[in-house]
Amino acid sequence: LKSVKVERAMLQEDARFWPALGAGVGASVATVLHLKRRKQDRLADVVGVLAAASTVGMLIWRSRSAHLVRAKQRLSDADMKKYGLTHRGFLPDVCCERLPPSHEAWEELSAQLPALNRSGKFRAALEAMPMLSVEGLTEEQMRRAYIILTQFSTSYLNAGSAAWGAVEGDETFVPTVVPRELPDALAVPLHAVALELGLPPVVTTTLDLWNFKFVKRNNGGPFGPRDIACISTSSGNAAESGLHTVLTAMQSVVGPIVPELVEVHKAMAVQDNDEVERVLNNLLKVLTRYVDMMKDVWNLVDPSGFYDVYRPFLNGYYDESESGVEFKGVDPKGTLAPTCRVVPREGKDVVVSLAKGNSAGQSTQFVIFDSILGVRHLPDRPMKPFQIEMLDYMPRQHRLLAQDVLSNYSPENGGSLAQYIEAGKGTGALRDLHTRCLQKLVAFRQSHFRVADKYLEAHPEGPDGGTFRDMLRDAIAATKAIVVRQAGPVGCQ
Repeated sequence: LKSVKVERAMLQEDARFWPALGAGVGASVATVLHLKRRKQDRLADVVGVLAAASTVGMLIWRSRSAHLVRAKQRLSDADMKKYGLTHRGFLPDVCCERLPPSHEAWEELSAQLPALNRSGKFRAALEAMPMLSVEGLTEEQMRRAYIILTQFSTSYLNAGSAAWGAVEGDETFVPTVVPRELPDALAVPLHAVALELGLPPVVTTTLDLWNFKFVKRNNGGPFGPRDIACISTSSGNAAESGLHTVLTAMQSVVGPIVPELVEVHKAMAVQDNDEVERVLNNLLKVLTRYVDMMKDVWNLVDPSGFYDVYRPFLNGYYDESESGVEFKGVDPKGTLAPTCRVVPREGKDVVVSLAKGNSAGQSTQFVIFDSILGVRHLPDRPMKPFQIEMLDYMPRQHRLLAQDVLSNYSPENGGSLAQYIEAGKGTGALRDLHTRCLQKLVAFRQSHFRVADKYLEAHPEGPDGGTFRDMLRDAIAATKAIVVRQAGPVGCQ
């Protein structure tokens, strides 16, 4: 057991198995003794034999079950660390909820952020904020700083575009002019922490990874959106919290299978179809759960609260003129964070970012699903370049995992499960599982399209210029194409 780290799931199974076995044996012994006292020796002997046989059978089953668990192809501890994974997958075990006292000014401003945004006083409050350094912060604290500072950034730029009264029926909203620069007290530490984490200095889907706390007890396994809350928010709107708790809960569902999912190519290499089927069966359960969880979006995210109030806070820095947002005080001669570049402005070089806004395409899991299942996004269609571009919006370690997965399941390195099955290496059961996974992925993407279409119906373009409808249609079509090729024209509604 020391040579193989027994995963938490197995320990939890042990915690149920051994007490149950002990209780069963205890009950059997008590029954035998009771029968002996009543002089029913023959019946006592029969009960004793049956109990012994059942105990031996359970122990044999347990040994085989444990062997299968330990035999799974999983990432090593070193690779888990390399890719920034925990037993929750891309989620940390727990998030840092508060920075040290040296950065209390940020935390105090964060606590007041929704009220300051609604009152229109945040820009003045930010401009009075002292310059703080991120040097000396731990990695967990860096993540917390990144969440706070990106929320400050989008608030400084976009709070004036939120129609705060629209939810109550106030139609008198007039948006304010969006600034095109960030003051140095925000720009310098935001750029520094983004550079340290390998991320663009803008709101990303890390809001779904590093910004949750438990409000109900959790045993280390998957959780639901009502089990958690956001640590900090930009708008204080229920739609904001609802959206991100659903997306974080989805991450918790896929998390436990990520270490085995990305390693299934090793089982494919030796045609261990039992192992491939087991991993695919787990993926099917995750995708099925995802389809069900999309219903939580309708229940927890009010369309008006999202579109009118929270949506502007998901915008990035990209604009049609490609002038971007200037990061005042950032050294143009230094190393730059992703999406940042040096441009001449008013006779001097300045650092600007043209980062896109928050998007589901920044979630590493969907690159993994597509690569392993064999969903091919054509380079002349919008989805493929968008997916490649979004790699830069993932945390550095997660981006490395996505790049390795793209390589491991490329045609040059053995290919995807679709190619594996087409080569005649899989069983009928494996082919069926693969098709069912694709059907569930289609169903999920169709549900995502319906939600996005409804919540952004007044905004046909993506928040940063890309036509999200075209990209989502491309993703659905590419996934359906594999279903049709693998199993014929199967319904995927």
